[in-house]
Amino acid sequence: MGLSIKMNSTKLLSNTSRDMKTREWMRPMNVGRAKEIAESADMIHVTYEGTPVIIQHVDEAAKVARIYSRNDPDNERDVPVMNLIEE
Repeated sequence: MGLSIKMNSTKLLSNTSRDMKTREWMRPMNVGRAKEIAESADMIHVTYEGTPVIIQHVDEAAKVARIYSRNDPDNERDVPVMNLIEE
């Protein structure tokens, strides 16, 4: 029984560590990083509300990014930079 408890505790710690790492890379984006991504020639994976998007432009003063969905490039919109997630 003691071994079972220890194994479960280790599993719980492992899951907690993984969850913390997931949350680290899923934190809100800042304006500087959004600008870097918008200006980059590389394809950097960014989502908005779970949808993959392309950052077209960033308004630093308003902290807003002009984005469009990879699946619907004609549907451009402005969204708060902090709502973008880099994956």
